[in-house]
Amino acid sequence: FLVELLKEYCTGTELKMGIWYDVEDDATTGTCDNETITAIISRWICAMNDAGYKNAGLYAYYAWLSSKINVDDLADYVPYWCAQYEYHENSFSAEHPTKNVLMWQYADNGTDDVNANIGNGIDYDKNVAYDDGDDTTGKGDIE
Repeated sequence: FLVELLKEYCTGTELKMGIWYDVEDDATTGTCDNETITAIISRWICAMNDAGYKNAGLYAYYAWLSSKINVDDLADYVPYWCAQYEYHENSFSAEHPTKNVLMWQYADNGTDDVNANIGNGIDYDKNVAYDDGDDTTGKGDIE
């Protein structure tokens, strides 16, 4: 279904930030064992790659990446976007230096300062993106 939507609405568009599978849902995938969750992720990544979307990756918070997903069973090329708040580093990247970690969501309390003073501030998640996938400092290449 997603591939059809992408082909219909995004053909000719460069999706520079990627296409991310947010797997963390306690009511659905969270009821599965680790092997099943990992297999679901792998199948989704492969389906996206087979359809020509080579920048499809996995978004999950640190607890899922470290306890519910067998990341060592996923292909080495899989991009990761790790969410981990109130910590001084991207622990997943530090613990898995060979993984392709492209983004770190380090907070969910950002506010658009331009409009905040008139009560119309837009709340957003704070992320850093790494061009080379190897920065654990949080400084990143793009914020």
